[in-house]
Amino acid sequence: MNSALMQNAEESPSGKGGSTGTSSTTKSSNNFMPFGGGPRLCAGSELAKLEMAIFIHYLVLNFHWKLAAPDQAFAYPYVDFPNALPITIQHRSSTKLHD
Repeated sequence: MNSALMQNAEESPSGKGGSTGTSSTTKSSNNFMPFGGGPRLCAGSELAKLEMAIFIHYLVLNFHWKLAAPDQAFAYPYVDFPNALPITIQHRSSTKLHD
């Protein structure tokens, strides 16, 4: 057991010793969690996911896009594009969809 996590029984609120959770050794996470998690889960997370799915559906069906300039992704420490992945978007004509 890690001795840095142990405390005197007199210092513990329960009188049983152990960590109280207020230690200065507590490490906070810098990870982004969309919609939160656990007991503080966002109530509208499923609605937001549905709206994004519908948006992507119509974007794929009704628009055509291509790269405006070359860009190479790198994946460390996260996926990123140095030039912000510039694209050009064109609306597909309604006659083209029915051919």
